Amino acid sequence: MEIKRYITFRNKKNNFPILKEKEKIQWNSDFSTYDKIIDFLNKTFEMEYLEEEYVYIISFNCQMIPQGVFELSHGTADTSIIKMRELAIFLLLSGANKFIVAHNHPNGSKDASVNDINITRKIQEMANFIEVDFLQHFTIGNDGYDTCIDNGEDDDIFKKNGEEDEDYMPFN
Repeated sequence: MEIKRYITFRNKKNNFPILKEKEKIQWNSDFSTYDKIIDFLNKTFEMEYLEEEYVYIISFNCQMIPQGVFELSHGTADTSIIKMRELAIFLLLSGANKFIVAHNHPNGSKDASVNDINITRKIQEMANFIEVDFLQHFTIGNDGYDTCIDNGEDDDIFKKNGEEDEDYMPFN
C-alpha cells in the first residue's frame, strides 16, 4: 500500500491552506492493531530513537485505509506544541473519518505523562466538534509504547469480532 506524507501550504491564488504531498511511503501491512501502527511509525520515522519530540497524525477513511500522514509538531528534548487549528486543517483537508496521534519521548520512557493525558482530552474535544473519530494517542519510547485513551480494550479499537466498533466513544 502507498501512504502519502503531507505538508500544508498556502494556495497562492486565495491564500487558503492546501495539502501538498511530500513523499509516498510504501507499506506492506494494514493498520488493524496498535502494534502494526507503532511498527509503521518506528520503521518509517524511527520514533523510538529520536532525540527531539515529534508528533505525527495518521488519518484514515471509514475502512481504516490511511488517507495520509502528517508531522503536526517538531519540538525539543522534552516538549512539543500541538495546535488544534493545524490538526483540524489536516484532518479536514485529508478527508479523515478517523485518526490517531503519536509522539515520542526522547528520554526513552513510553509512559504517558499528565500533560499527554490533558492534551488527549483537548484533541478529543476538537475531534468531537469536527465529527472525526479520535481513535488513540500513542506515546512511544525505547521501551515500547503506551496509550492515552483508555477505552476498555487492549488492542482492538478498530475492529470488534471482525466488525467496526460502532459504540466507541471515548471520554463520554
